[in-house]
Amino acid sequence: RRVAVVGKGRLDGNGQVWWDMLRAKRSRGQKGPELPIEWELAGRNPGFRSQPGGGGGRELQFLRPPLVQFYNCREVRLEGVSLSNSPFWTLHPVYCSGVVIKGVHIANPHDAPNTDGIDIDSSCNVEISGCDVSVGDDGIALKSGSGSEGIRVNRPTSHVVIRGCTVRNGHGGIVIGSETAAGIHDVVAENCSFYGTDRGIRIKTR
Repeated sequence: RRVAVVGKGRLDGNGQVWWDMLRAKRSRGQKGPELPIEWELAGRNPGFRSQPGGGGGRELQFLRPPLVQFYNCREVRLEGVSLSNSPFWTLHPVYCSGVVIKGVHIANPHDAPNTDGIDIDSSCNVEISGCDVSVGDDGIALKSGSGSEGIRVNRPTSHVVIRGCTVRNGHGGIVIGSETAAGIHDVVAENCSFYGTDRGIRIKTR
């Protein structure tokens, strides 16, 4: 409770080694877990083979970490910082309430795989304002869990305001999905700008 990361500093995820490893695995045709750590993760995720794909390497159990993740937190504030080169999703509040993300700058290479900017996941009462996001996937995405696990947990994303943000490049500016098992409602987006995104508003589900 009452977590704050505020300032003008930069967090760099050194994602290049992760992106290169994923590309190498795919280029040589890896179809499932091979490394000991991949088998360990597969053992902890016994249903991974039947889970719907999301492009993140789940079928290999080569699971890259997000750069910043707030898990089951209340009263979270992230303001002014820069985040870059994330191995996977960049900023990921999950099961959180009372989240303020203000004036954050996020930059990942345009070809970096699955490097979403902001992923609000099964969280409520969220305000995102004045952020600048340039990434290799979706800019600002709203999610609420996937498959049977998301339905069982049943924590929707709700009461989200996105205001005065800029998204550059990437697949979608503001996105709903693709993980939407628990539902998403009461979302307002206003005065945002999208430059070079494949889509402005993107709605998708598994």
